Amino acid sequence: MTATGRLWLPGVVGVAALLMWRRSYVVAARDRAMALRARQPARSLLNRVVGRWLDAAMVPVSVSEAVQAWLLCAVGLGVFGGALRLPFLVACGVATLCAGPGALWARRHRCLHARADAAPELLRTVAAELRAGGTVGTGCAAVAKSPSPLASDMATFTSRLSLGASLEGAAAIWVGESGIAAARAVAAALTLAHEVGGPAAEALDGLASSLAARIDVQHERRAQSAQARMSAWVVILAPFGYLAFAAFIDQGALSMLFSTAVGRVCLGLGVGLDLLALWWIRVLVGHEVPV
Repeated sequence: MTATGRLWLPGVVGVAALLMWRRSYVVAARDRAMALRARQPARSLLNRVVGRWLDAAMVPVSVSEAVQAWLLCAVGLGVFGGALRLPFLVACGVATLCAGPGALWARRHRCLHARADAAPELLRTVAAELRAGGTVGTGCAAVAKSPSPLASDMATFTSRLSLGASLEGAAAIWVGESGIAAARAVAAALTLAHEVGGPAAEALDGLASSLAARIDVQHERRAQSAQARMSAWVVILAPFGYLAFAAFIDQGALSMLFSTAVGRVCLGLGVGLDLLALWWIRVLVGHEVPV
């Protein structure tokens, strides 16, 4: 073989090997993508559900971070319970696994309250835009670009307007989707302002002041009932705290609750009555007046 052949032949073989390796890498990546595609719908469904819970509770973390923190707490308390006895391991694990969804469920109206509190500011922004010579649409677009809790609602609202929907129709759809009790009054005011124009700015400010006064009354009611709610949580969680303290001090002190039929019945009745008390206290002090 000549010197030239000795130079280009290894180069050709190397390029061919590189191309074959590249093709095998692409095929392997495609096979992995096809294998993961079947599991993607279930995973995306879980992400959407947990993401909706986090958004409703206004928890500023991602889905993966929330799930990791939740499972880490469950493992940590499970190890603590396992250091005591097997029943405490089960109780700690179950309590922690239920605590995450329970906390999100207890805060499920937080985002709704924040959006309801932002309704007066929405009306004031639209009124200011009308005084400056703008329209209801530009006022809603300004809210959509702001850090207001109603920014997402107004972004969808203005998108419908840009696609050709009438303001009355877009407002009616927003009323059905928002879940805010004051949405109907706000939508009617925006529709009227769209028809009248600048002279409706005073009416929008008046409605904003009325809604703000109602919101202040509800905030005052929540503040006055805060002590009752805190006392309720202390009364409800005190028995569980005592059980954990007693188990930590003397593991045999609570053996009757788990090792005998009478103890298990008493434990079940106590937990049931505690949950019943939680529900009744929420009925008494947790009812929200629509804004």
